[in-house]
Formats: sequence, structure tokens, C-alpha cells
Amino acid sequence: MVNAIYPLDKYKKCKKFLIRDEVGVVMAETTTFSLFQFAFWPSTRDHLTQTLKSTYRLEMVPKIGGLFQEKKYVLIAIDPLKFWLVFFQADISLPEMNPDIAVHLDLSHSKSLIRISGPHGERLLNQFLPVDLRETNFSQDKVVSSAIHHVGVHLWRKRDSFNILIPRSFVASIWQLLEESAMQYGLEVI
Repeated sequence: MVNAIYPLDKYKKCKKFLIRDEVGVVMAETTTFSLFQFAFWPSTRDHLTQTLKSTYRLEMVPKIGGLFQEKKYVLIAIDPLKFWLVFFQADISLPEMNPDIAVHLDLSHSKSLIRISGPHGERLLNQFLPVDLRETNFSQDKVVSSAIHHVGVHLWRKRDSFNILIPRSFVASIWQLLEESAMQYGLEVI
């Protein structure tokens, strides 16, 4: 079996840097996930959504910029003609696809997934993203494509944290940037 190489292994040492005895930002990398892209055509969207609903027992398929989350996976409507399916388990099953309806592509090794949480996580991200992250404008289960230092990222808000999908080739530099800036709020890396 191939041993996975994670770009952040030498950077994400467990550490704590307290400010006034507090941790304001918690950073973590999620290494156990798989990411699949489903691309389709406008005329085949309904067929694909029915396939996804029946395969994954979805209650609903999200609108563009939204997501549907279960314990084992997240379905993201990333743009008008693409869905991303993020699995957090090893046993993955993909539906059989007729290429005239839709195609799927494994993007797992192209992205890294970082989780930012803590009472100052939103403030930290607002320093780098040109997006209004206040909960009134960017609520739970919303997804946005944006950029950190000209690197395209995808961000979604969970109840108590933010997840950021970052291209693997840029994740180390973005991690260092976020980590250094988070120290002003008190930082814990887990």
C-alpha cells in the first residue's frame, strides 16, 4: 500500500501559545477524507440529483453555494455544473455513471483540508479572505470560493468552525501564514 505524504506534517506540531491564558484560534488538518467531483450538463442535473439522493439517502440536494452534511460525508454544490462529495470514512461507494449524464473525478490528492475554530477563528480568516464572514452574511452550511494570497480556496462554515479546502501545493505556505497571524489571539494546533 502507498504511504500518504501530507504537506503539513513538518509544520503542524501540536502546540499552544496562550494570550491572557486563552486560546482564541484552534487549527487542525483533516487527513482522512476523500473528495470527488461530479460534473454534469444543465439538461442532466435532475437525473444526477436523483442518483445522488438514492445512492446516499439524501433528504435534499443543496443549491449553489450550499451544502448538505451527514456524519460520513458532505455534498457541496460548488458551482452550477459541479458537485463535490467529501467523504470522512474509508469505505467509499460511488454510483455507476453514464458519461452522457455525468462524470466523476477523484480530487482527493489535489486538496488539503484545514479546520479553523475558536472564538477568534472568524476574525483570523477575515484578515485574509475578501468575504464578509459574519454569521448574518455567511451562515452555517454555506460555501464560498475565494482566495488567500491569490490562491483559490473553498470555505464552508460549520456550526462551530470553518473548513478550508486548499490546493496541496500551497497549503504549507497558507498554514504558516494563518498560524503566525493566529498567535495574536492565542493559538492551539491539534
